[in-house]
Amino acid sequence: MDLKPYLYTLLPDLADTGSYTVLEGTYELEGFQKGPRSFILDKGLQYALTMTNTGGSVVISGTVTAQVTGECDRCLEPAYLLLEGEAEGYVLFEAPSSETQADTDEYILAQPPEAIIDLASVLYSALILAVPPIILCDEDCAGICASCGVNLNEDACICTDSQIDENNPFASLKGLL
Repeated sequence: MDLKPYLYTLLPDLADTGSYTVLEGTYELEGFQKGPRSFILDKGLQYALTMTNTGGSVVISGTVTAQVTGECDRCLEPAYLLLEGEAEGYVLFEAPSSETQADTDEYILAQPPEAIIDLASVLYSALILAVPPIILCDEDCAGICASCGVNLNEDACICTDSQIDENNPFASLKGLL
């Protein structure tokens, strides 16, 4: 997914060691994917970030929240979620020397005098990590019948035990005993 850049100029607000700034707002993002799942954001991604100059680097921390619509893992109907995640990032003003070369995925490099960084990856990463492993439309979702496919939240299943046994891929194992 191509993220819209969210550029922020660190200087002059964060020029001095110990200085900090707070950013709050909405990052306009219509949707995203995590693996095979697709999600739609109803009102964009809300964020509250604190950026602190620690001397030669800036630490980014804060929260992101988003109202999203996805697909229920049990019944495949729409599921509405409030995602809340922790955002964190690390900005270096100078690239580390080869002796102390850190993994480039662990930091953002912003060299003065411009010191412009793109916060989109920090916000997006926090959002992705906030997605739960199982998405449900309701905690008590009954899912769909594995045999006939009826949504068990809306209708009762009309399958009989013999029909279910015939459609079960493991039904042939009964003859082994």
